[in-house]
Amino acid sequence: MFRFVPAIQYAKALIDDGAIGEIRHVRGEYLQDWLVDPEAPWTWRNSAELSGTGALGDLGAHTIDLARFLVGERVGDIVSVSGQLRTFVDERPVPAEEGQATERREVDVDDAFVAHVTFENGASGRFEASRVVPGHDNDHTITIHGSKGSIRFSSERLNELEYRASDDRGYQTIPMVEFSDPYNDRWFPLTYLGLEHLFVHENYEFLTSVTKSEAFEPSFESGLAVQRVLDAIERSDETGERVTVE
Repeated sequence: MFRFVPAIQYAKALIDDGAIGEIRHVRGEYLQDWLVDPEAPWTWRNSAELSGTGALGDLGAHTIDLARFLVGERVGDIVSVSGQLRTFVDERPVPAEEGQATERREVDVDDAFVAHVTFENGASGRFEASRVVPGHDNDHTITIHGSKGSIRFSSERLNELEYRASDDRGYQTIPMVEFSDPYNDRWFPLTYLGLEHLFVHENYEFLTSVTKSEAFEPSFESGLAVQRVLDAIERSDETGERVTVE
């Protein structure tokens, strides 16, 4: 869904037009705080059997897909990674029915991960996600630095994009509220969009591709490519070594 944020669509257009030059660094973070409290109740997201991974798959998949969407055409695929997973709270209480004793259940997925990656053209990247960071409700941030400028986006400022050209003294904030901005001609004037609007955009693009018999992105192949990176990060954590994405 993050592909269909107007600010992200605008950022991709800037990158594709060469506005920030040759891509050198890609940094992505997805930070949440809903598991900061060690007494926060156990859910299916804390189970490897039910969810596969923790913050890595739950949050990191979003950031890796967004990075591939924004810069993949210019830097190629992620070819190698060095990753580290951490679980800070090993067990959590299971909500009990009235009159029953509170049980505790093991947490066997990661609370947080960090990964350093290398792209096909030599650009470097760092991805990080955590569900135990105080002060971040749902903060998905991506920053891209090139030879001519930089772009920065945060989901906690969903209707803005920060852009810095190489000759600027600092970032300029571009509000995404004009009719000419992506998708905004479909909403009321000066509408400030929320996460729910992104699902509308996503469904619109998918249904449009169906009616036109055109390929839709993200495709199955795009999802598989993200999963291969997640798998490599897990393997790197297990071996303590840098590994190749397979």
